[in-house]
Amino acid sequence: MIVAVVRSYLGVEWHEVELEEVVSIALDESEDEADQESEKDNDSFVDHESNIPGTMAAEDYNRGMLRYLQLRKDFNRLSVDFLKVDAELALTFASVAQNLRHKQAGAESVRHARTAFDYISERRSQIPISRADAIELDRKLAFLRKRLEGLGEQF
Repeated sequence: MIVAVVRSYLGVEWHEVELEEVVSIALDESEDEADQESEKDNDSFVDHESNIPGTMAAEDYNRGMLRYLQLRKDFNRLSVDFLKVDAELALTFASVAQNLRHKQAGAESVRHARTAFDYISERRSQIPISRADAIELDRKLAFLRKRLEGLGEQF
């Protein structure tokens, strides 16, 4: 339902975008294109067959649905890619924490890695994911959890 554009634990502003907002904007763009092509009245959709105000022509509906389905597919793919990148970043933070001699910097790296682990674990179930991607992400999460446990984190 949401996509985090920038991770908050990196000290950057957190953004969330509702999928419905993205779809609404895309459908609005499709409506605008359809309006220009068919020179329809901007206040309502008109069925080309019956000219009943407030109805949508089948071709406009199909175009909008195809656009919606493509956006949803792209959104899901980007969400999975984001989780994979986030897992890699968390593993990097865990590696840095293991190699740092300065306790404060190491603790901060552990905190970042744990935040990412919790985020990925929570969001993973909310996103449709292919079997291959699920296996890859589960493998990374298991490795990250083992590393974090070695750094003193309790689950």
